Amino acid sequence: MKNPRSFGRFIFSFVALCCRISTCDAFHTSSCTSELSLTWNGCKKSSSSIDANHNDNISETSSSLSPRPSPSLSSAQDRPNTNDYKSIFLNDAPLLDVRAEVEYEKGAFPLSVNVPILNDEQRTLVGTCYKQEGPEAAFQLGRSLMTPEVQIQRLQEWKQFLEEHPDGDGYLYCFRGGARSNIVQTELQKMTGGAKYPLVIGGYKAMRRFLIDDMEQSINELPIVMVGG
Repeated sequence: MKNPRSFGRFIFSFVALCCRISTCDAFHTSSCTSELSLTWNGCKKSSSSIDANHNDNISETSSSLSPRPSPSLSSAQDRPNTNDYKSIFLNDAPLLDVRAEVEYEKGAFPLSVNVPILNDEQRTLVGTCYKQEGPEAAFQLGRSLMTPEVQIQRLQEWKQFLEEHPDGDGYLYCFRGGARSNIVQTELQKMTGGAKYPLVIGGYKAMRRFLIDDMEQSINELPIVMVGG
């Protein structure tokens, strides 16, 4: 990074990150079991044992309650998903973090806003069920927790994020850019009338890894000036 101003902004972002980040990847790995267990209006394919009629009933109910696309959201530009992590941080892109609150508290980026799919209690229930009874039971539990009322609350919060960042330069992510961020992306696409709100490929884990690697490279390449006296 040859631009001193840009490098200064990068240092600020990384220092702020270090103040809030946890280096325990094992915690995040175990927490991601909830991603395997969540469905949202049929966005995730289920196994053959899942009752399709039950999904249809939930979808119909929540569709009747879902917020209509507003003119400002409908005009959003369709942008591709990205793994340009450097551009995200140097341009101060708005970030929608859909991980659970406890994940966000363990490590988060300075400009991110946390609007999770599963709250801490729901995430704990699904994760425990996954470990004790397997993915099918956890999937069923996750589906039962996502009532139409809960879905509508989440949709309203995501809509508020879009309205607060009308420039259309933001991104969304979960821990690894997997099920949770894809579910939210699908719902936002409906909300914007077809425009795809881009997600960060690799999610939080990839962005965190990029910052650590880039900082180590910068330390090795930049001259070190010792000031004393």
